[in-house]
Order: sequence, then structure tokens, then C-alpha cells
Amino acid sequence: MNTGALSAGISTSWIAVGKEEEHMTKAEEFVSHMIKRCQIDGRLAWLIGPMSRAYDLMVEAYAEMKDLNVKEFERQYVKTLKPIPLNKGWDKNDVEDASP
Repeated sequence: MNTGALSAGISTSWIAVGKEEEHMTKAEEFVSHMIKRCQIDGRLAWLIGPMSRAYDLMVEAYAEMKDLNVKEFERQYVKTLKPIPLNKGWDKNDVEDASP
């Protein structure tokens, strides 16, 4: 597994390692998009966050498509999430720039 790319690929806003997006399948594009969206939308991170099957599948799929160690990727990725409970109420400041 390529753990060197993992360190370079994790940031607090975007993850970009491996394949360029224009060469991704639709499934890979979707997984990559959701990984990014969970980082910038705390409400989504609350719904599809750690301890959910959707989160596990998303993280495993991303690590697999980028040839990363799943446990190491998840350990670093979870640090980039800022889940916001839905009962907190919504504030436009809870979502970073939503540009694709």
C-alpha cells in the first residue's frame, strides 16, 4: 500500500492523491466527491460519519481506489471532519465553500 501518498494526500479541506478526476469512473468520482463533501459540510459528516456503515464503505472504497492502507487513511481522515449535530440548527458558517 502507498502510505507515503496518504500523508501528502490528507488536508483539512481537500484530499487529492492518485488518479486525476478526469480519469475516474463515475463510482470513483462519487466516492471522491463524498469524501470531500463530508470534510466541508459538518451536517453531512454528522449523518455519514464514523460508526455508520455508509462511512465505513466510503472510507474503504476511497482507500482502495487510491491504493492506501484503509486503517491509516481512516485514522487521518477522521481528524479532518467537523461533524455538526442536526439538532444544533443550521448556520451558513457551518459549511465551508461548497465549490466542487
